[in-house]
Amino acid sequence: MDDDFIASSVPSSFPESLEMAMELERQSSRLFSFSCASDLRNGGKIFSPDSYLASGSFKRILLGLDPFPTDYEEDTVELFGFQWVTETALVESCTLLFGLFRQQIYKLENLIQSNDFGQAEHLHWEAHNVRQLCTEFLQYVKMFIFRYLEPHGMAEDELVHPYEKQETQLPSLLVQELHSLTLHAGHLHQLPSCVLGGFTILPQAKLFPPSWHLLHLHLDIHWSVLEILHLLGEKMPRQTVYAHRFTNLTGENLTNVSLFEEHCGNLLYDLISFSANRYTKFKPLQTSVQLEQNWTAVQEEATNFCSPDHFPKGCTYIQVRPPEALTSPHYPCVCVKELWVLLIHLLDHRNKGSLTESFWSWLNKILKSVFEKSNGTKERTSFESILCDDPLSFSWWIITHLALLYHVDRNGHVDKEKPIESNWPYVEELLKRSTNSQLDPSSPHNELDPNLSFGILEEQLRMHLQCCLTLSCIWDVNLSAITILWEFYSKNLNSPFTIPWFGLKGFANITKTPLSMYELIKRYCGDIHTPDVYTSSNSYQIFLCTVAQIMKKAVKTSGIHPWKQIKGRIYSKFHQKRMRELTEVGLQNFFCLFLVLAAIAEMEDVASRMMELVRCLSPSYTSIPLRALIWRGYFAFILTYVERKMDISVLAEEVSNAFHQKAKEFLVERNDLLQKQNLWMLLSTYLDGVQEVFDISCGLNLSEEKLLSEGFSMLLPGCRGTELSTVLNFLQDVLFKLRLLKHALHLVEECYASMSDIMLNSSNSAKLPSLSSVLK
Repeated sequence: MDDDFIASSVPSSFPESLEMAMELERQSSRLFSFSCASDLRNGGKIFSPDSYLASGSFKRILLGLDPFPTDYEEDTVELFGFQWVTETALVESCTLLFGLFRQQIYKLENLIQSNDFGQAEHLHWEAHNVRQLCTEFLQYVKMFIFRYLEPHGMAEDELVHPYEKQETQLPSLLVQELHSLTLHAGHLHQLPSCVLGGFTILPQAKLFPPSWHLLHLHLDIHWSVLEILHLLGEKMPRQTVYAHRFTNLTGENLTNVSLFEEHCGNLLYDLISFSANRYTKFKPLQTSVQLEQNWTAVQEEATNFCSPDHFPKGCTYIQVRPPEALTSPHYPCVCVKELWVLLIHLLDHRNKGSLTESFWSWLNKILKSVFEKSNGTKERTSFESILCDDPLSFSWWIITHLALLYHVDRNGHVDKEKPIESNWPYVEELLKRSTNSQLDPSSPHNELDPNLSFGILEEQLRMHLQCCLTLSCIWDVNLSAITILWEFYSKNLNSPFTIPWFGLKGFANITKTPLSMYELIKRYCGDIHTPDVYTSSNSYQIFLCTVAQIMKKAVKTSGIHPWKQIKGRIYSKFHQKRMRELTEVGLQNFFCLFLVLAAIAEMEDVASRMMELVRCLSPSYTSIPLRALIWRGYFAFILTYVERKMDISVLAEEVSNAFHQKAKEFLVERNDLLQKQNLWMLLSTYLDGVQEVFDISCGLNLSEEKLLSEGFSMLLPGCRGTELSTVLNFLQDVLFKLRLLKHALHLVEECYASMSDIMLNSSNSAKLPSLSSVLK
């Protein structure tokens, strides 16, 4: 505490060299702990410089190095105000030291009872000092195990010196004391609400109440128990340390391995409880109208953190709003975030040595227990008190946030190029639950219960697929995810996928031009997906983004083989009967899917299959809006071809022949105004499409001329007034484009000709001296 006080009293004008010297002097007594207090030395980094990650102590433990190489070099060490021999204190006085440690915890707990605001500064520094004493002891235990604990090969009866006997008993005694410490500390989520309220204190505060210090000391204790057990296992490889005084509920002896697993499970359970409390906020019962009107107040009040045991009676739960799912953090403070990162690295590190399960395995086990509880199973688990009304959405939410934490390395730095362990097997189960729980909008069950409408479920499905899209961007390739989702969407292509409370914004939109459809596909296939994808796209569109993201990775890493697997599953869902069942929305969803596939895989193969399927729709049985949509789809494919500099003759002939036929009908039906009006809507779609193709094409050398078919000779005689004006303006724009292109080609030819003359002249002039010398 004195060192920190000196540091805080140094003026800003203090010479930098002397300040650095003082910093080096303080290095020998640095204490590493959780801290979310604002620190000027942090330099904008995620974690405090004295945290377990940023300090490097955790990384040294994983590498098998001394976690505190510059500390504890003296013969004696001060612990709890007493001097102890550094190399023997833990062996000779293990029980006493842990007893003194628990006394300090009691002392800090008693400080919380004081509510005198005038003593705030005194209470802060006293609580700070108590926590420093506790942290220093935990740090000393880790150091002692690494430096001085040596496993004895001889039996305890063969040892002569009393200290040697004590030394052989130390591992067992440590396991016993650590077990007692975990029982004394209890579960994090079961701490009193006055202690958990420390999470709501802003990190910019200068003075912190004792509850803040006690809360963070509990975090230090729970994490340090795991670190100490890990160090103990590393110092005694292939040995099991038994705690002779304790047995578990099944009558089995407590060991260092069983204690590690039990405490790790409890700690993960506590952290998931914290996340569940943030996901499921509470508010006194109100009507939906009142909740909408008072949403700002709800958000402010819901930020208060409370344990599940202290929820007020008569409350209803309000979940994190789906549009805010990926922007709402799952941790109450940055210290809990660091604890998540530490657990990820520790468990995955131990899993490589087959010492324990991986982090994802631990998490999946707890989340499955939440599902079992929500399904009403009678089996009791140790995770029963996790409160979550919607475990499916909560599982998506927390898995996505934890997957993003894998970007944080062992030093606490964000490294987005770092390989990430995926959790696809469990996410596949979530996908099946998400799609199986959705209702068919044509199902008769919807009429029985108006609350089970497809639109309300779309609200959840968007959030689930947004999480899936995020995971597909950072994890490895998984084709099963596409297969599971396609099984659902192939049956619901005609669904609008709208959300009622979005109002007009939530209605299904039909693209009006080929260019808008083409730009939409480019957005789906892009690498950047903004957080507002929930509001800007429906669940089917997010599904297309996911398909594009996964398939791009698959083709890049494994070539064309993954595409062959997927295209068979997609193509098999389309046949003549299915194509004729498609509504206008369904047909647009069909074109969007095939355009995405064309953009990321074999374009000609996809376009050929698309044309085969569209031919199943007989023009005589297809309405004008559907036919216009088909033409827009064709032109969107043509624009994709032009972008890739591919010849468009096959597509152009197909659509131009259809245009020729409709232009002929337009000429014949010149006296039927209604029919003529309907045909003009279709023909104007063709004009817009050709216009966009000519605008986007650079050289007009990809068979674009095939779009200017003989249909125009039939169209012009049938046009009157505005129709004729539109066609003439179109032809004028096309001719202007051709004239510009011809002029540009002429300039290029002239440039090449002048360049050739210059090169020829320079070559001849270079030859003249040599020729004259030869003649001489």
